[in-house]
Amino acid sequence: MNDKVKKIAFYMKMILWSARLLGGLLFLLWGAFFLEHLEYFRNPMTPPPPYVYFVAGVHLILLMSYLLAMWKYLAGSILMIVSSLLFFVLTAGSMFLPFFIISSIPAFFYLYYWRMSGEGRRASSRQ
Repeated sequence: MNDKVKKIAFYMKMILWSARLLGGLLFLLWGAFFLEHLEYFRNPMTPPPPYVYFVAGVHLILLMSYLLAMWKYLAGSILMIVSSLLFFVLTAGSMFLPFFIISSIPAFFYLYYWRMSGEGRRASSRQ
């Protein structure tokens, strides 16, 4: 293997592990917020409105997408982008764009890795 191929392989591994590390950190950050907001569900006498259940469900899907993307790059990335978009549109107000971009960075790394690796090339050649 020549030096150029080794360098490309090294950079691709760096992209993949950067996505995994950032995704893991974001999972912990947004997971802490998720656990904190479970307080809404503690009092059975006054349950929260259905909207709160929906937003909590979207938040949970966002958290699961960080884990899924570590193994299924394409599916996890798509789920991460869609759930992040929906969650932050519903909750972040004027801070939507920065929260969405930061929370989706791992997805963009995974998508780049998927596309440049053999998986993405095989999928595009079948079409």
